Amino acid sequence: MHSLIDYIGSMITGGAVFIMMVSYYTSISATAIMQVFNSTTQEDVTSITEVIEYDFRKAGYRVTDSVAFATIDSNSVALRGDYDNNGTMDTVKYWLSSELIPGAESSSAKTLYRREGNSTVRLTTNGVSRFRIWYYDRDGNATSAKKSVQFARIALHVEGKLSYDGERASAYWERLLKPQNVR
Repeated sequence: MHSLIDYIGSMITGGAVFIMMVSYYTSISATAIMQVFNSTTQEDVTSITEVIEYDFRKAGYRVTDSVAFATIDSNSVALRGDYDNNGTMDTVKYWLSSELIPGAESSSAKTLYRREGNSTVRLTTNGVSRFRIWYYDRDGNATSAKKSVQFARIALHVEGKLSYDGERASAYWERLLKPQNVR
């Protein structure tokens, strides 16, 4: 009789340990999947922001009329400068599309575009839920006049395409960018 009770007790204890191990490995797997999603989204934001920072650093280079910002808006900007160092003015424009990405799981995922000359490039495969630009004059006051813009603050929020257990990877970046050639 005692051996039967010991056997049943061992089965219950073994089953509990087995269930704990399965839930532990499930939790580890979920964490690993979210870490991969987060890393991919962060890498995407890093790639985008390197391009944006480069273009803002070069804005105003060899501009003769001192207007480095060709157009300014809260969701778009066009920068002027000699980006390819060939002596002619180039315009680089950034804007957030007005349409949502078809088939995206996020309800606010849009596409961020960059145009240089006649070439338009989609900057990310993930959805951008926020791309906002604020413009400031020499004294740090907000401005909407192209000629008085000296620097800009950009906010970018990117959401991953995929979700796991209802969680979506996302990354936020905000920076104050001061073009070197704008005086």
